Amino acid sequence: MDSPTCGHCHQIKPEAEFHRRRASPNGRQRNCKLCQRQLVNARRATAEGKQVRLAYVARNKLRIQAYNCEWNRHHAPPRAKRTSSAEKREYHRTYRLAHMDRYRGYARKYYWRNVERERERARIREYEKYHKNKAAAA
Repeated sequence: MDSPTCGHCHQIKPEAEFHRRRASPNGRQRNCKLCQRQLVNARRATAEGKQVRLAYVARNKLRIQAYNCEWNRHHAPPRAKRTSSAEKREYHRTYRLAHMDRYRGYARKYYWRNVERERERARIREYEKYHKNKAAAA
């Protein structure tokens, strides 16, 4: 059997490059897969195409939600094992100790971006340290 010609780009391509269509005499669509995709994307980009899509979603909202729920149930990654807060604390503590240089770098960057504010806070801490009674009374 001869290879079909695309009705859009007019190139001769193998049958595998065309979607199946039972109603067609050769059992394939008129346009190749690539051209068909380009035509569909161009139509969807128009205002009329967007209205058609919105109308479809409005008409089939419950069906779409049910499909998405079913798909997510079968394809979603398994949930992580639930851990206690003590286990989480221990994990974060060990991670922080293992990556201390990274955390020190963060602290250093923050300090130099906010050097005036940090110096003011340090001055207030020093003052409060030596004047506990005055700071508590205020």
